Amino acid sequence: MTARRRRPTLRAAIALALVGSTIAVSVLVTGVVVLTAGRIVYESRQQGLLDEFSTTADALFTSISTGSPEDTWKYYAEILPGETVIIDLDSGRSAGELRPDQVPDALAIDDTRRSGDLTSLMTTLEGRDVFFVSVVRDDLPQDPSARLAVVTAYSMEPQREQVRELVISGALLSGGVVVLVVLLERLLGGALTRPLRRLVDTAQAVGSGEGPPAWKPSFDDVDRVADALRLSSEQLGATIAQLQRREAESRRLVSDVAHELRTPLTSMMAVDELLDDDEQTTAEEQAVAAAVVRTGTRRLHSLIEHLLELSRLDAGVARVHRTTVSLPDLLDDVIDATGVDHVEVSVSPDLRIHTDPARLHTVVANLLTNASRHGRPPLTVRVHEDGDAVHIDVGDQGPGIAEADAERVFDRFVTTDRSRPDGVGTGLGLAIARDNARLLGGDLTLLVLSPGATFRVTMPRV
Repeated sequence: MTARRRRPTLRAAIALALVGSTIAVSVLVTGVVVLTAGRIVYESRQQGLLDEFSTTADALFTSISTGSPEDTWKYYAEILPGETVIIDLDSGRSAGELRPDQVPDALAIDDTRRSGDLTSLMTTLEGRDVFFVSVVRDDLPQDPSARLAVVTAYSMEPQREQVRELVISGALLSGGVVVLVVLLERLLGGALTRPLRRLVDTAQAVGSGEGPPAWKPSFDDVDRVADALRLSSEQLGATIAQLQRREAESRRLVSDVAHELRTPLTSMMAVDELLDDDEQTTAEEQAVAAAVVRTGTRRLHSLIEHLLELSRLDAGVARVHRTTVSLPDLLDDVIDATGVDHVEVSVSPDLRIHTDPARLHTVVANLLTNASRHGRPPLTVRVHEDGDAVHIDVGDQGPGIAEADAERVFDRFVTTDRSRPDGVGTGLGLAIARDNARLLGGDLTLLVLSPGATFRVTMPRV
């Protein structure tokens, strides 16, 4: 069996993201600050040195010449700041702490150098950071024909130490920020993952069929997830209850169908035995047998049609094809199709609605057929408008429906009038009518009126 790969926890991901981003930002910010501050420190010091060198070099060139003694050259070379060398470019004579061979070639101390131009170079000398500054002059007041060069190497070690201190301070600051973020993660990670662990417990409780435990408010987003789980638990409970109810209805449906099938089949089997003995049956008995077979056949056909319609409605595969329908014309078609007499219709002649005409035809036809079988004429169909809804009331003048039967009249296989001898009713007509009305976005209800029974079909106009 393959071992399950362990994945990182949310808390570990939060810690990694916080600490990693903090280190990256700290290093970036510290690096930028140190580089910028170091550049400012060096540039500020170099500019000051250039100004200082220019002033001292000008004073030097007014005081010496190629004919000045060696001691004079050494004296002026030593009193200048930094490590300085004075070079006679014509004779090669030099004096000072700095040796000519230590002067970088990049300073271009030669005959091509233009008089009075300052050149500078940041480099190292014997492992130390130094700043070289040089100038060449050929316009000495005391010796106009000479070309003298002065080169000074200024130590930049103090600035280097300042930059080092900046780096150390930045590193310490970054380390402090990282430690602070780690401590913050310990607090924030626990505060975030604790509600999530409670969510896991809630989900497990919901999954096992138990009610969700009491929830302590935490973060708004997490609270919304908990509310969604609680709502899902309630919906799951409702779905389970509905499935249990459907299962019970299915068992009852099988029982009711078996009972409804057994009645006509029993009669037809008895007639079959009677017809087997052709010699002993009279013409009158044969006529009775044919009538029984005809009634049983009609009942079986009606039952099968109703069951097929119910199966389509229950399976959710019933299709609705909406179109604009003239309601007066549809009611006339229903009355003609059912063959019901003595129907009083009250409807606006130009009333039109957007619906499925075939399903609305089924609803009204079932109501008219039910009224003609169990009620007394005249039957009435009255239509009135109520805003965006249309009410179709189908009533009769019969004995009505007992109060005890009013709650279950739409149940399947419920027949409130057992005195009818034809045996054609299946107790499914009203259930099918209500399901079709609801499929069309409306409803079918029983109105408490007298005399007789009145059913109301409520349909949306569009």
